[in-house]
Amino acid sequence: MAHEFACFTAQLPLHPSIGSIFELVDESIIHRLIHVLRLQQDQTIILFNAYISARCTVRTIHKRAIQFVIESIEPIARIEPELTLCIAVLKKESLSEAVYNAAELGVTTIRLVNTQHIQRSFMGATELRKLQLTAIAAAEQSKNFAIPTIVPPVNLAQVIQELVGTTTTKIVCDVNGTSIIKYLAGLQENQTRHITVMVGPEADFSMQERNTLQASGFVSCRLTPTILRSTQAVSVCCGVIRSL
Repeated sequence: MAHEFACFTAQLPLHPSIGSIFELVDESIIHRLIHVLRLQQDQTIILFNAYISARCTVRTIHKRAIQFVIESIEPIARIEPELTLCIAVLKKESLSEAVYNAAELGVTTIRLVNTQHIQRSFMGATELRKLQLTAIAAAEQSKNFAIPTIVPPVNLAQVIQELVGTTTTKIVCDVNGTSIIKYLAGLQENQTRHITVMVGPEADFSMQERNTLQASGFVSCRLTPTILRSTQAVSVCCGVIRSL
């Protein structure tokens, strides 16, 4: 079976009908489809936006427009339980990798967190947009079309305060914690609907921050007996949760 590409486009209609014609006129996407993906007439591709995915067949290809016939439509469905990843502001390449991995694994929301041991400042709207594009690329590759919401950085204390009174299950990754497999086995029986995972910076949380997290209800969970980089911790923790 031939590989089927997927491509995000905000131009896709919100309420298309099966058999209708959709014309794509976004020059940057057209260039990518023609010159990178080598899309051909009569080939199928999945186009998606924030609400639906549509399997489409290429009708005509031109330099300034591509016409598609919409063959099938599916609403975007988020994977359950809802999963929020709170991650410290890592170095740019590491943060981009973490966001890609999180989106690939079906994280619902990514919250960026300022902690005591972070080594740089977040670059505002410009960096946020780059991370959003990274999440879109992960969605295209993984066929998980529910692109996570990415929330700009706030201080750890604010994140903790906002979780007070919520019913989310709170986990902080810690090599000295209890086995995440054993802890999640109990959660599966209780059919939890929302999980919040906290991953610290490469230099780890300070002792004060760990004490605050534990006092606010975060359960320390061990992913492996070894110390992982933050990007690896994101992949292992979210992957284990999504295996439930």
